[in-house]
Amino acid sequence: MAEATEVFLSGGPDHDALTDLLHYLAELSASDDEPAARAEQCRRLIAERTAQ
Repeated sequence: MAEATEVFLSGGPDHDALTDLLHYLAELSASDDEPAARAEQCRRLIAERTAQ
């Protein structure tokens, strides 16, 4: 997950794209299963690296 996040961020996504992605990941992480846990991990990594 960390590697995929770094690849995404290295592309220099704009603020709106990051905001949308963080909202989508928050919605995906609302359930209690493995995909939700991965979405939450990705959301946290992006938020930490972009201070959003």
